Amino acid sequence: RPGTGAPSMSTTPRPGGAPAWVRLVRRVNTYTGYTSTDGVTWVALGTVEIPMSPSVYGLAVTSHNAAAVATAVFDDVRREIQ
Repeated sequence: RPGTGAPSMSTTPRPGGAPAWVRLVRRVNTYTGYTSTDGVTWVALGTVEIPMSPSVYGLAVTSHNAAAVATAVFDDVRREIQ
């Protein structure tokens, strides 16, 4: 979401489908999303500028369908200071 109350953003599904490695890199207020099929080779999905407090971080999942519940399992989650 680029702002409070704004709609969530999505990208074209990556080749190979799920499961996948996902990386979100934050540099000040610039966020870049990456995906990988092997955890070694990463492909950038997109970059967005979102002003946020330095203490804000987290993970989310969505089905993009108000009538469907989405679930996900996150593991090997790390917070690295950039």
